[in-house]
Amino acid sequence: MKTALSLSLILAAGLLEAGDLYLAPADAPARPGDGTARRPFASLTQARDAIRAARRAGDRNAWTVHLAKGDYPVSAPVVFEPCDSGSADAPITYAGEGADTRIMGGIRIGGWAEAPEGYWVADIPALPDGSRAYFESLYVNGRRAVRARHPNAGFFSPQALKQTILTNAAPRAEYAKPPSPDGPATSRRSPARRGKSCATPRWWSITTGTPRAA
Repeated sequence: MKTALSLSLILAAGLLEAGDLYLAPADAPARPGDGTARRPFASLTQARDAIRAARRAGDRNAWTVHLAKGDYPVSAPVVFEPCDSGSADAPITYAGEGADTRIMGGIRIGGWAEAPEGYWVADIPALPDGSRAYFESLYVNGRRAVRARHPNAGFFSPQALKQTILTNAAPRAEYAKPPSPDGPATSRRSPARRGKSCATPRWWSITTGTPRAA
């Protein structure tokens, strides 16, 4: 009885068309939504939960969730369970308005300012736990930007190379590295290394042979 009453309130207050829910992108004006075209929901989970409530109350109609053009950022996975499945006769569909409808797990970085040196800087937003977000991909105006790297082109060549044969008794290898022009190398746990990565090409050689009878 309580579930049926909740569903009645949703249908009466929102004036939902049968089987249709609507979502607005993140940059839409913030206002309470009920899933109608005039007052769309603000998140996928709101639409999912509204359909769950309807189905718990006995609704078995087809549902379509309409996502307007824009970006829909998510900070956590959107979980769909068996109860969210439709059927061949009554499917549950999430439909976007073309390629301009995007569901993104990234974080928008704002507040950019040009530094005196000519490059642009911005503060990285904090995650819900207060830590700074770590990322390896940055998109600018919809295009993936090239990460800062050193050297800007090509790669470093070691001054010397030491070959180490790996065995079960000696499973670790040593790599040669050029001396740092800025002095001693920093520690692996140094803050200067945080957020940086190093790409090292490797060449593997496997020796095979054919046993010979004694």
